[in-house]
Amino acid sequence: SVAYLAGGRLRRRRTRREAASVSPSRVAELWKHAFYMLRHPIDGFSALRYEGKGGYGSALVILLFTYIALLVHNLYTSFVFHKVEENSVSAFNVFVQFAVVWLAWVVCNYLISSIYRGEGRFKDVFVGSAYALIPFALGAIPLAVLSNAMTMSEQSIYQYLYYGLIVWTGAMAFWMVQALQNYGVWETVVNIFLTLVAMVVLGAVRSVESESSRSATRF
Repeated sequence: SVAYLAGGRLRRRRTRREAASVSPSRVAELWKHAFYMLRHPIDGFSALRYEGKGGYGSALVILLFTYIALLVHNLYTSFVFHKVEENSVSAFNVFVQFAVVWLAWVVCNYLISSIYRGEGRFKDVFVGSAYALIPFALGAIPLAVLSNAMTMSEQSIYQYLYYGLIVWTGAMAFWMVQALQNYGVWETVVNIFLTLVAMVVLGAVRSVESESSRSATRF
């Protein structure tokens, strides 16, 4: 009936508004679902699309938290394990590098998925790619603090923990693609491989364009 259809539209609009908001209650719900995803990643990613558990607002909160975690990792990890001088780290450069790589992943993965029989929308890829960063966002700051209490003899422990975060984040990205695009394991592997190839090609094209612009400027 007309009333039923109108009610359905209103519910969908309300869900979209709630997913896009970043009120304290939504932030609490965001982290509740984030911890759920760490235990049940495929179900958690599926809920992002089919149950409206995440939106652009929550994705931006996670991205901001991930950027802060990355910056803290670069600035405050013990020099014993991270051979970078503190005064050589630029917050702006870290932000640009993080934003460019992440956005390139989102765009390339969405395009590859659209070509390769994927079912996810751009919003699903955007939000899901943010949620896939949760292991690093949650673990990088505590690890940076812990590194300052560790010695060179404990380097293997630090590396185990650090690369564990990287592998866990990579696994979350794998499950994200699998769940949102409704792929099997092999289809997910092919999708990620093609996405990485597309990112490399995109980077190479951008590099050539930048070099051409500099050459034209010199002449």
